[in-house]
Amino acid sequence: MTALPRGGRPAEALSAVEATIDGRWRLFLAEYGVAAGAKEETDLADMVVADTSAFEWRVVDAALDRLSCTDCGNGLGLPGLLDGELPSTAQAQAYRAAINKLTEEECERVTSFEEVTEVSSRRGR
Repeated sequence: MTALPRGGRPAEALSAVEATIDGRWRLFLAEYGVAAGAKEETDLADMVVADTSAFEWRVVDAALDRLSCTDCGNGLGLPGLLDGELPSTAQAQAYRAAINKLTEEECERVTSFEEVTEVSSRRGR
């Protein structure tokens, strides 16, 4: 995998996106009268994750940041991406082809690229 640059415009863009996510979460907490760091914040994040379709993506992203999942493993490679690792073009294309073979329900259940590959290999489409 290729590492992302550690400065310049990509870093500035990522910081700007993270700032909008954090800002939107603070507004969301205020809408519900919840203080940051309180147990109710975790409860609110659980509520958001239970039905992500009901909330704006920034709120969902922030909620996911505040929760931990002991059963989730590597979560489709996100930790590597956050560490600046990118798949090669061939790897990304292979992952995309495997993901395209999954049903909506299968996409909801898989928790790693390895599992995507395993589940999609059982399909013939």
